[in-house]
Amino acid sequence: MLRLHFFAANRNIFVHNFMSAHLEDNFQLPLSHQAYNDLLQLSDMENDSSQDFHLGRLEVYFSEAKVFYQGRCFMEKFLLGSWNIWKQMNGLIFDNKTPSFYSWKQLLNGDFLLLLFRLKERDQDVVKSWIMML
Repeated sequence: MLRLHFFAANRNIFVHNFMSAHLEDNFQLPLSHQAYNDLLQLSDMENDSSQDFHLGRLEVYFSEAKVFYQGRCFMEKFLLGSWNIWKQMNGLIFDNKTPSFYSWKQLLNGDFLLLLFRLKERDQDVVKSWIMML
């Protein structure tokens, strides 16, 4: 029983490290930089501020972004942005589609539209403004 628990714990660490490394690789791609900078511009417009933001390690990026950009629906914006970068990379790997910033924005707009149905009315205006800005 102890061995099985040890194996499961090590497997989880391995999977976490593998996923983190894979995310870090995707994060360094030009599409990722452009996409995340575009999301930050949405946050700047929402907060009427502009911050000098440095891209680096993924967990540092998100923790700093959350501090600087405390607008409504922060996590939804960045999770959907990240998910659509992931879908772009899957399209390249599995369907031989060329990732592009334009197709990323189209997918993100579609997900923002779906998100509207799940939000309270007070938060819908923010997401509608994101859709208009993209």
